[in-house]
Amino acid sequence: MDTNAKTVLIVTYYWPPAGGSGVQRWLYFANELKQLGWNPVIVTQKNAAYPLRDESLEDKIDKSIEVHRVRGWEPFKIAQIGASSRQQDLLTQKGLWHSFKRWVRAEYFFPDARMFWIAPVVRFVQQYATRHKIDALITTGPPHSAHMIGYRLKKTRNIPWLVDFRDPWSDFFQNKRLSMSKRMQKKHLHWQSIVLKNADFVTVTSPSLKQKFQLINTNCKLLTNGYESLLKGIQSESFSIVYTGVMKAIQNPENLWKVLGELVRENNDFASDFSIHLIGDFDETISKNILSEGLQVHSTFYEYMPKSSLEPYITSAHMLLMVSVNDEDSYQIIPGKLFEYMAACRPILAIGNPDGDMASLMNKTKTGQVFDYSEKQLLKEYIMQAYKRFKKGEDPTASNSYIAPYKRSELAKQLSEHLTQMIS
Repeated sequence: MDTNAKTVLIVTYYWPPAGGSGVQRWLYFANELKQLGWNPVIVTQKNAAYPLRDESLEDKIDKSIEVHRVRGWEPFKIAQIGASSRQQDLLTQKGLWHSFKRWVRAEYFFPDARMFWIAPVVRFVQQYATRHKIDALITTGPPHSAHMIGYRLKKTRNIPWLVDFRDPWSDFFQNKRLSMSKRMQKKHLHWQSIVLKNADFVTVTSPSLKQKFQLINTNCKLLTNGYESLLKGIQSESFSIVYTGVMKAIQNPENLWKVLGELVRENNDFASDFSIHLIGDFDETISKNILSEGLQVHSTFYEYMPKSSLEPYITSAHMLLMVSVNDEDSYQIIPGKLFEYMAACRPILAIGNPDGDMASLMNKTKTGQVFDYSEKQLLKEYIMQAYKRFKKGEDPTASNSYIAPYKRSELAKQLSEHLTQMIS
């Protein structure tokens, strides 16, 4: 280890073997910071209840990075008692027992169900700081309990503190689905403001979040998610649409299934050529809609796959499906998965807010098009245009000249500059 390297302690709940796009942001940033001359030290939870696991990501960690796993009580495991094996989303489970769990979660677990790791991590870092010099502290959320850890350490140790928001806090769609009381809504908004005011630096993943949080902390910068490197593959012989990840009930693109059902019934050639591959964890409403539209012959569901196994599916697709959250505040969310799709250089068909940050980024990078959840006719025309290009034998590969700024190595340079500015 470089004894002259500045130590940056990163508190993150999601760390390998956690799966999904959320864990990758700080896995790769930590690796890149190491290459840029920093000494990143990871503090995470030892017995975390990850909804998705990807053991292959552990091989991606720079072996010289120090990782500390701190044990904390994990109520999420209790919350899953009685949940179906297919759908593990507490917010969609039906029945009095699940309604009661949602009420308890909303009113008594603040800021989230990972609140019980706050005290153990604070104690660990306090002890660690007595033996080691910490030059900078980073907390990343959600879960936003990580920022409560940062706040306590800022108050007791006054370590330069960078707060990273991968998603909104007070108006996060998950909070609204819990139907929490106005008292708790105000509490979330209050503590969001406290964290922002006490942070030395703030990074966010979307322009709208930056615009909102800059009103409280002027040291707020946009630091989007990104991709590791461009992906290459051989395109499928069928007209294939691919989706990877989680698709909750609040993401279900019902009009898309209707459009695809109509195209299959109206066009025999399309029916012969079309296939859709759905890889990951899906709410049961998705499979029901696909069945009701007669798409089961054309659809294949796969269990969640490690990131390395996904690449052949992504790169062979003629179109990649991105589905945002069907919520009025989704305009300020840019899913991390979008950047992995960009790296495959395949056209992206997105369902979400056409006026939101995701749409702006896709327009800027010329990587695809976003359609509103209520849209149907334009969506149908867009798919047919892509299908006609397929029949002509045209290569669906999109230009990659606009996505270079979103390579993780380039984004890490910005992060390094922010950290240097913060501690100087």
